Amino acid sequence: MMTPFQARKAALVFAVFAFIILSIGSWVSGARVWAAVLRGIEGFLLFGAFAWAVCSLLATSEPQDKKKKRKNSKKGQNLDQTV
Repeated sequence: MMTPFQARKAALVFAVFAFIILSIGSWVSGARVWAAVLRGIEGFLLFGAFAWAVCSLLATSEPQDKKKKRKNSKKGQNLDQTV
């Protein structure tokens, strides 16, 4: 799974990608530069927030808890074999 830091990083990358695609796509389609930049900013905010929400749902601390449980379950496992 993801850590919260990785979730924020993935959401930022997705938001920047959306900004670039929307800005360039709008400009190539005939929009003025300011309109293209504003559409890119809107895409950055909307898609970035959506990606952050999805990634934050995936970012849990369960794998770390499972690792701790596995370490504790193996503790003392070899005691019976040494007798």
